[in-house]
This record gives sequence, C-alpha cells and structure tokens, in this order.
Amino acid sequence: MLGDDFSLGFTPFDSLETDENTRIAFYGATGSYTEQAMLEYFKSEVNAIPMETFEEVMLAVKEKRADYGVLPIENSATGTLSDTYDLLAEYDNCIIGEQVLKIEHHLWGLPGASLSDISKVYSHRQGLMQCSDFLKQHPHIKQVESGSTAGCARSVLEQGDITRAAIASRRAGEHFGLKLLKESIHNDENNSTRFIIITHKRIYFRGAGKTCLCFVLPHKSGSLYHMLSHFIYNGINMTRIESRPIPGKAFEYRFFVDIEGSMDDNAVKTALKCIEAEALEMKVIGSL
Repeated sequence: MLGDDFSLGFTPFDSLETDENTRIAFYGATGSYTEQAMLEYFKSEVNAIPMETFEEVMLAVKEKRADYGVLPIENSATGTLSDTYDLLAEYDNCIIGEQVLKIEHHLWGLPGASLSDISKVYSHRQGLMQCSDFLKQHPHIKQVESGSTAGCARSVLEQGDITRAAIASRRAGEHFGLKLLKESIHNDENNSTRFIIITHKRIYFRGAGKTCLCFVLPHKSGSLYHMLSHFIYNGINMTRIESRPIPGKAFEYRFFVDIEGSMDDNAVKTALKCIEAEALEMKVIGSL
C-alpha cells in the first residue's frame, strides 16, 4: 500500500543542473532526431552517449552509466512506439520531461548518385512508415528496416554502394557528407515526434503538470471501467491511455495512463491510493 504522503520515494526539484560532465544516453548516431531532441531539451553542453537500441539506453540509465536518457515514444502520424512502453514497464527508470520535435525526412545517397540509381532504401521502421506515400511512388526501391535513421545514413556512406540510400534528417545527411536526393519525403508536413527524458533518480519537477503511471488489472469484466472511475471521482482529466500485452499471459494487458496533475496534488494522491489498492500491480512512472 502507498504511505499516507503518497510520495512513493519521489523527491521534487526545481531545475536540472547539467554541464559537460552530465552523461546523457540517446538512441541513434550523431545527427539522429533523438540527439536533436536531447540538445533542444537540455540546452547546454553535455556528455552525449549514442546507443544502438532503445534497451541500451534504458540499461545505461538503470546501471547509472548515464545520468539521463532520451527515447522517442510517440509520433503524430504513426502513433506510439510500443517498444518504449514495454521498456518503461520492465525497467525502474522514471520520466522527468519530454520534448516534441518536428520531423522532416529526406532521402540521402552517396555523392554522385541520383534518384534513378537507388534500388534499396534503409531507415528505421518509423522512418519508412512516415514516408510510405513517397515509397509507394517508387515500388522498385526495396525498403530495408534497420537501426536509427542516422545510423542508416552512416551505413550508406560506409558501404559505398551507389544503389543504396537512407531516409534520415538533414543534420544526419550533412554530417556524413551524403548527397540530398529528395527532400521532405514524409507524408505529413506536420510530422512530429514526442521524446521522453528518463533518469534512474526518483525525482520530479515541482508543480509538474502531468503524471504517468501503469497498472495491471484483475482479469474480470468491468475492471478497467472501475479503475478509471477513480480519475472521474477525483476530477482528474486523463489525457492518454495505451495498452500493452503482458509477456507470458495470453490476452492480459498492462495499461499506461497519463493524467493531468502532479504527485503533489491531493486529488492525484487520492486516485493513486485507490488504484494501488485495487490493481494487481501499479507503478508511477513520473511527473513532468
């Protein structure tokens, strides 16, 4: 059960103090969208550590090899990134912030290449999905799902094959000295991705406007309706709900919920107490 103060061991703070020694793990290579989101969020020089996978970021933060981590969690066009939600349930890291970044995908090839030379295009799954209209117009180009968009740009340079191209950001293409074959190939001109800032520290911004949690329900009729009623009774606005299957339990789900308000708010504390008492599992992921 939660204690009377409902602190869950979290400590409020007013601002992040970072410098060149602050270690921040981010997904992708130099020039990735995640790196850009990191730079825009922290707004200061830090010790940036690129990682090959989402889980490597989570693990580096958990093991305190990084003070903070940055991961994508939702795209305006293609929806949520389920891998990130699964990792939030598996690891005990906390969300302390978020950064929304406008995403502009471009097609990059080797110097001297032209669009007609391209037979394979490499990108992250999300990059391919967000450029599906352009790719449908070029059915002869084979789509190859790979790592981060920036990592794919680097790979095109390293492979030295004029028939290969990458879908990546302008920063990545220019960083690796590639040729711009086609700009702005994403489907939606308002394409944006939301990135989360995580830490192993149990802290949250004082007066945060949103709290994130997840819970597992008893496997019986009406349990989700009953659980969400605690938000209604306490006048709390729920802004997001996502469900993810629980590994090893067929057709059972873990629910991720974002609500308005901070762990400082009495209404939020009351709702958390009620949910914790009735859920099979409950975890507060953070207030931001």
